[in-house]
Parts: sequence; C-alpha cells; structure tokens
Amino acid sequence: MLPFVSSLLVSHLGSFPCLSGLTTGPGFLSSTPTGDIIVAQFSGDPLEKDVVSVVEFSSILNGVNVSNLNCKPITNAITWPNFVEFFSLGGGVSGVLAPGGFLVPPKTVGAVSVLDVNFSSAILKAPPAVLTKPKILPGDGWFYHKAFFFDVDGDGLKDVLAARCTKPLVESPAGELIWLRNPSPTQPFSAPNLPWSESVLANSSWSPDVSFTFPSSIRGDKDSQIFYTSFFTGGGLAFLQCSGCNGGGNNWATAELTLTILDASIGPSFDVAVEDLNGDGTLDLLVTNHADNATAPHIQSGVFAYLAPPMGVSLTDSKAWTKHTLASGFEVREPGPNQAAPGEATAFRLSGVPKPFILVSGDGEQRLTVLEPLSPGDPKDWGYARRALWDCKGTSGKQVVLEIGGAKYIAFPCYDSGEIHVFSVQQS
Repeated sequence: MLPFVSSLLVSHLGSFPCLSGLTTGPGFLSSTPTGDIIVAQFSGDPLEKDVVSVVEFSSILNGVNVSNLNCKPITNAITWPNFVEFFSLGGGVSGVLAPGGFLVPPKTVGAVSVLDVNFSSAILKAPPAVLTKPKILPGDGWFYHKAFFFDVDGDGLKDVLAARCTKPLVESPAGELIWLRNPSPTQPFSAPNLPWSESVLANSSWSPDVSFTFPSSIRGDKDSQIFYTSFFTGGGLAFLQCSGCNGGGNNWATAELTLTILDASIGPSFDVAVEDLNGDGTLDLLVTNHADNATAPHIQSGVFAYLAPPMGVSLTDSKAWTKHTLASGFEVREPGPNQAAPGEATAFRLSGVPKPFILVSGDGEQRLTVLEPLSPGDPKDWGYARRALWDCKGTSGKQVVLEIGGAKYIAFPCYDSGEIHVFSVQQS
C-alpha cells in the first residue's frame, strides 16, 4: 500500500489580469493541446460585452513570468460563453466550441457557436458559425452550458450534443439534451449549411440542463450512457442509457433511450465526470451539487463518488449503486441572492499514485480546494484530506490542469477580481 501523499507540493507562482471592461471577468477555463488556455469571460451588466480569450500559457517554457501573461480577446460576439472547449475534427478542422447564454437579461438567449481561431495570433479567422436556431421572442430563449462533438447517428460525421435550459419569469424552467446534425463532410461551418438541423434526445423534467458526460460505457459492456446533472429541471443526478450503442448496430438518434434517476437527495447538481476514483481499474462518477447552505438538516453542499453495480446487476437499479461523500459543507461566503457552492471538480493524477487528486472550485464558497486521498493504494478507503489552496475573496470560476514540458500546472480564475492565478504541482 502506498503511503498518504501528504507532501503534494502546490506552489502559487503568481497571477495575471484577465478583465475586459469593468466587470467582464474570467469564469471558465479550458486548455488547448499545446497547453494554452481558453477563457470564457462574461458580465451580468447588459451593457458590457462578453469575451472569449486565449492565454499563451506555453510561453512560460520560454521564461515568460506568470505576471506577464495576458488574456488576448478572440471575439466578443458570443453571449455569456460557458464551457468553451477546443475541438479537432481531423483534416485540419479545429477550433473552439462555444455554448452561451445565461439567466441574466438580456443574455438569456444563447447559442452554440464554432470559432475558427488562429491561436498563435489570437485572431478569429472567420465570423462565428452559429449552429443553433435563434429564439423568436427576445428574452425568452434557450441558454446553453455544455456541448460536445459526437457522431450521434452513426454516419461517420461528428455532430454536436448540447445541454440547454430556459427559465422564463412566469413559467416553469425547461431543459433539453439536443443533437445538431452535421450537414457536410467538407464544409460543415459554411454559411449555406447553417444552422444545423436540430433534434431532441431528452426533455421535460429531469433533463440535462447544465453538465453531462461524453457518451461512453461505464462498465465496458454493450451499453452506453450519458450521465448528467439536473439543476433547473429536477435537482439531482441521472443518466440516459442507450442499449447496444457500445456494441454497434444502434445509434443514439434512433435507439430507445432509458432514463434513470440515480440520486435526488443531493438536490440541485452541477458537475459530473467519469473517472476511476479509487484506483481499482473500474470507472466511477465524480459529482458535485450546488447548494446554498452547508448545514443540516438542509441539503449538504458536497463532492460525491458513485460506484456502478457489478456485471449482472442492471445499471438502472439506482439502489444498487454505491455512494461515497468525499467532502461536504462548502460554506457559501459570497453575498447576494442565488449564491451556491461548490462548483466544478477536476481529477488529476500523479505518477505512481493509483488514486487521483481532486480540485474543487468553490464558486460562492470563493476558494480553490484540493482533496488528497488518505490511502492512495487502498481502493476500499474513500477518505480524503481537504486543503484550501487559494481564497479569491469573491466568486471563483472553473479551474484547469495543464501539463507542458513534463510539468503540471493549475490555472484558477477569480471572477470578481478579474485575475487568473497559476500554481505549480509537484510530487516530493
């Protein structure tokens, strides 16, 4: 058994500003294959433009100091960008997939867009290609949190899966998981092929409205699953299962999908990922909820692990899943209505350590936290030590772990202060 790695060394290397206008701060970070950072910047001020930026983080390999890094704006044409992600479709086709929109009027009407970016110069090579149809009524439209490229109908072309939500003032919120059909193998983003045709995979209550996982088979059998959090339309963790979709023959567009509610007890949920959390070689679920308190008898804010039942037991039997609470009681410290905690959880690994370490964004709890496994070599021990790495003293955003030049780094956005903090990660 490996000893507890209490000497995980996380060093603060400094920070750099990433603020556009007065209030457009960094919210969500992701990375490119070269180790640079894509930043979603947004503001609740209806008069301020939202921005997608890029940071040439890889320049630190050439001796550039962290404090001299900067966010280079790519475009201000995306309304409230959310989980912006790099993509590559092969054949030299790559860029940024940008879902957008949120609750703040007039930014409630969002879209899913593709950005064709020259990352070295931070220049948009063409206007954003908007894949979704706009809503007719201003202020009453869909906003989009997350999207993936995925061949939904099995025709060999990468389509787009997207989670979206609408929350009108006088009606109940609604969520949907949609897929946008890729219309062309050669010019899918050209103007004559826009917008892409749209179909719904799941809607009504208990729909994917914030975060969902890339379709995969958690047990490596013939079935495939999309796990998702339901924040606005149900409150909890659920999944869609496509029987046979991992074995060929069926596809997500035509197959009958089964909805299973795994856990409603954790309340409004935010983030979900498929990871081997205990180092036993099987996949589990890493989940956060998003609660406005941290004390019983209310819903506990926390980070949770879910273990799938063994082969021979149906995944749709929610009682057969095993749940572990990895951390709880993330206190909301950010003043104001509708504040909640925690935010996203990011698992990362060190060489020779079977279990991952887990970074947790506080969101309204304002801090970046790392969860360290107490027994890295014991798959039956689910204990974690919790250590705060940084206090934004304001709303915190989505972190990203980068690996360049054989070294690991963490980039963490402090939204209110408009800064991105950088940490090195080492193993002693």
